[in-house]
Amino acid sequence: MGCSDLVIADDNFIATLKTNYRQMLGVEMEGYGAAYAVNKAGLGIKFILIKCVCDMAGEAKDSKYQKYCSYMSASFARQLIIENVFE
Repeated sequence: MGCSDLVIADDNFIATLKTNYRQMLGVEMEGYGAAYAVNKAGLGIKFILIKCVCDMAGEAKDSKYQKYCSYMSASFARQLIIENVFE
């Protein structure tokens, strides 16, 4: 998954990115904004983005899987905390 500060709705641009990042499945922007804010604060805070993809943007976009993906992201984060992987 790639991150960007812009919404990229240009299939040709995505195809160009995939020539350099062959395994990239998509690009998201919310995580970029959060990471940028944490980094810009300059407090030395570590950042991890945990996110499920629930749609493919585009014209056929819907919210059908949004609750499920939110649950899965939260469950994964919870498991990381339980297993104490951050120390």
